[in-house]
Amino acid sequence: VRARYRERVDAQAEAAYREGLATRDVMKLQAVVDEFFVSSWGDDALWTLGELALEQAQYGAARSAWQALLPAPQRVGATTDVFDPASTRLVYPDTALPAVEINARLVLVSTLEGATVRAERELADLERLHPAAEGQLGGRRVKLAPVLASQIAASRQWPQPAADDAWPTFAGEPERTKRFP
Repeated sequence: VRARYRERVDAQAEAAYREGLATRDVMKLQAVVDEFFVSSWGDDALWTLGELALEQAQYGAARSAWQALLPAPQRVGATTDVFDPASTRLVYPDTALPAVEINARLVLVSTLEGATVRAERELADLERLHPAAEGQLGGRRVKLAPVLASQIAASRQWPQPAADDAWPTFAGEPERTKRFP
């Protein structure tokens, strides 16, 4: 059924994806995910949405896009002994994107968010799932675990956001993204 569906929609999905990619238009790429999720281009759109979100420091959006590419058992930080809300989300059925690179980006996002404990747990899972893995990170081919470990170590020295007791609206600010040190 998936193959027949893709025969019908892939040309349209590809055109929409390529247009969104060329213009770096998040709305057009999101439309590919919303309208053609199971097409052969849905995973490419999710990957690109994650990359664009990361560039804009929208870590939650990046994490959400990349998590949709992997079922929970293949995703770093996924738990099987407790309820995982991410396990109830729509997951792309058969991506050809390397799981190790997707998981590496999840570790990177946790590091950039300042969630060091989660990043360390995800890195341990990455090393368990993909020992000695290499992948593309920061525009070059590297051994992923050592590079990510050095980023986690460096993140401990990064300045923390200043404390702010103001709470002007729901979730701390209009974007609902208030962060605390």
